[in-house]
Amino acid sequence: MNALNAKIAATQQAIQAENELRKAQAEAQKAIAKAEGEAKANELLAKSISTSLIQWRQLENTQQAIAKWNGKAPEFWGGSGSGFMFNIPFNQPGPTPVKTP
Repeated sequence: MNALNAKIAATQQAIQAENELRKAQAEAQKAIAKAEGEAKANELLAKSISTSLIQWRQLENTQQAIAKWNGKAPEFWGGSGSGFMFNIPFNQPGPTPVKTP
């Protein structure tokens, strides 16, 4: 009886191992197909980029920026490593100087 149970258990383990192998192979094929699809999409995208397309996108971005603009000059600009610039109003009166005797 023990020999029969051991044989059944061994058969079930072999079937389970085969199923796990098939699953791993299927997942590998799926990953390969996904990578090939992404590579093809990237290739098509790279071929579709042209100077006129880039200029068109720049115009779209400019139009969006203009649509969002509130009509005022920015009060703060951040540079790319060049420090910061603040919009300082010069027409406002400053503090009254103190005269010393």
